[in-house]
Amino acid sequence: MTTQILSDAAFYDPNNLIPYIELDDSIVRGATMALLDFSNDDCYTGSGAIAAGAQMLSLTNDRAVATAATALGAVTQGLLGIPSTVTSPKLNLPNSFLLPSTCRRFLSIAWLKAPASGWAASGSTYSLIGVLNNTTTTAQWGITLTNSAGTIAKATVIFPISASSAGALDISASALAAILDGNLHQLAVEWSVNDVAHTYTVNVYSDGVKIASGSGAYTDATIVVPATTPCIGRAGGSFITTYAPNVYIGRPSLWNLTDRADLVVANILADDAEAAGGYLS
Repeated sequence: MTTQILSDAAFYDPNNLIPYIELDDSIVRGATMALLDFSNDDCYTGSGAIAAGAQMLSLTNDRAVATAATALGAVTQGLLGIPSTVTSPKLNLPNSFLLPSTCRRFLSIAWLKAPASGWAASGSTYSLIGVLNNTTTTAQWGITLTNSAGTIAKATVIFPISASSAGALDISASALAAILDGNLHQLAVEWSVNDVAHTYTVNVYSDGVKIASGSGAYTDATIVVPATTPCIGRAGGSFITTYAPNVYIGRPSLWNLTDRADLVVANILADDAEAAGGYLS
């Protein structure tokens, strides 16, 4: 005979040593700062076009809230539509998409389906996702697209280069053409600081393959933390106000990998792709 003891007492686990069942298989508690998966009912349950004010929840244990700042397109095949008929479309992400000043290594991931053409006939830069503003001095991380007469000519990733400003790395034209082909792609940015060599390194991945990298001097003990709201869509300022049709974003996530040498980026990207499989298309 077996005796079972039931209790409603909660475990005290300050060091996150007890394994938990997470709301997404790719989440690593203590490292995954935020993750939104619009195909998951624990994140969003609405249908049809998204109204301004609609909320979505991060699948991390803090259940942080994202809010539609404007009307947005419907969630289609797990992807959030950025409408071409709405001026300055934007989803405000929770502050858990803002890196702490002490971060020394991070990874951002998002899934993108977008065309190369059909954008505004004039203008310069679109913001896709991140903590962005008019200039890199008020930005922290993100991805932008540069428009040239209706065609995207350049994609740029933004990342810290000092405690007070951010830098930029362009993706090659050939890699960009492979990304903006109307099909779904996983995009990721890995950034880290070597405090011994006083350098930073940034790597950009598409579908798990490195497509761009850069490095430079980094002597500060902290990173830039701007008073800017993380978002998907138009961050504000001089970014272009309308997007091309058929632009979709899914599964945005941000990871603080500081002091987590045990976490390998290739494995994180593979786990993210596996969790997305069958839900995003």
